[in-house]
Amino acid sequence: DEVFRTFVTAAADCSSNFCESVLKDGFLTLRYKLNEPDDTITMEVTYEGDAWVGLAFSDASESMAGSIAVMASSEVSPQKYQLIAPTFPVESAFELMSPEEQTLVDASCELIDGQTVLKFTTQLLADETPFAISLGEN
Repeated sequence: DEVFRTFVTAAADCSSNFCESVLKDGFLTLRYKLNEPDDTITMEVTYEGDAWVGLAFSDASESMAGSIAVMASSEVSPQKYQLIAPTFPVESAFELMSPEEQTLVDASCELIDGQTVLKFTTQLLADETPFAISLGEN
């Protein structure tokens, strides 16, 4: 996949160290590291405060409906969810994915010094499973 090769080439330093993006006026930080030997990606989302946090992956359409999200709080372990509704708040905007689709590794969500920190590792570009993450243009 040409997009993947372009991204990995541009982000080669993210395979030895975490790359970081600060979002939402400094209230949210996204860190990620490409683990090339096993084709996984490790993600960390840090929110300034105690809250539910999540990270969703779309298919590049204009709607997040149909996307896969990882969500958690300091009281609820990280799990994968399917986003159902195109916008929040809707009572059934997401549903928990089945146990066989829960493929996160080393997943945790903790409240540390007033920050909610979500961490997980997942497969990257595994064509044999529809639940992996593939990188594209941001």
